[in-house]
Amino acid sequence: MQVSGNKVVNAGKHLPSEESFGEWADISRIKERGLAAYKVLLQECAINKLGRSQISVRLVEKGHDIHYEVMEGEWTEVDFVKDYIEAKRIFQVVKKA
Repeated sequence: MQVSGNKVVNAGKHLPSEESFGEWADISRIKERGLAAYKVLLQECAINKLGRSQISVRLVEKGHDIHYEVMEGEWTEVDFVKDYIEAKRIFQVVKKA
């Protein structure tokens, strides 16, 4: 994603990494005024079999304000069971008795 101030101004996999700021974690809070646009794009992405992150990309493209926060500390993306298993290994999560 590309940012200006505290807003996302461009997003997508097409952006060169040297022109990008951070990784898109896609944890969202949607205010009521943006809910209708979000629902329309959610349906469009479902019909076209696009990922959820495409909703945010398209909101930016349509001129909606998207703000971001920088996450601190360690984290990893979990999309699949194998990611979850790897995350448990990375963070040394053990089962408690």
